[in-house]
Amino acid sequence: MNKAKLREIFKNKRKELKINLLEEYSLKINKKIIEFIEENEIKNIHCYLTKPDLKEVQTHEIINYLWAKNINVISTISNPKNFTLQHFYLTPNTVIKQNQWGIPEPQNALEAKISEIELVITPLLCFDFQGYRVGYGKGFYDRFFAQCNADIIKIGLSIDEPVEEIEDINEYDFPLDFVFTPDNFYAF
Repeated sequence: MNKAKLREIFKNKRKELKINLLEEYSLKINKKIIEFIEENEIKNIHCYLTKPDLKEVQTHEIINYLWAKNINVISTISNPKNFTLQHFYLTPNTVIKQNQWGIPEPQNALEAKISEIELVITPLLCFDFQGYRVGYGKGFYDRFFAQCNADIIKIGLSIDEPVEEIEDINEYDFPLDFVFTPDNFYAF
C-alpha cells in the first residue's frame, strides 16, 4: 500500500483507539525504550512531545526518566514555511506551547546542534518490515534525518505491528534503526 492510503487507514484506526489502551500500550513501549537507553550510554536524546489528539505513543514518562538520569532531552519547533525543524534543549522548567497545528513546542529554550544528538525518538503512524515509516505527510523528520550524523540512532514508537511494505518509498525516506511496539522490538 502507498503512504497516503496507509496514513488514512492508521489515522482512522487511531481515532477508534480507547484512551486506556493507549496508556497501557504507551507504558509497555516506554518500559522497553527505557531499558534500551539504560543498556546504551547515550547523553543527548531527541524526543517528540506527544500531541494528545493524535493518540501517539505518550512520551512524558520517557522524558521524565531522561531528566532523572541527567540525560539531555532535545525537542523541536516546526517551521511550517519550509517544513524543517529547529532543535532545543528541554528542561523540567521549559515552557511548552502548542503551535498552529496543536503540536507542543518548547519556548525560550537553548538551541541544540543536530551534531550533538545521538538518538532520535520519532513519531509515526505506521512502519514496514524494512524500517520505513509513514508520518503525518509533511516530511519534517526525513529532512531532519538528512542533516544528522550517519551514526545517529533512529527509533520509532508504534502502537501497531508493521505493515508488509510501504510501496512508494523514495530517496528522501530514511529507514529507522529500531521500532518498539507494545509486544515486540524490531531492529533493521
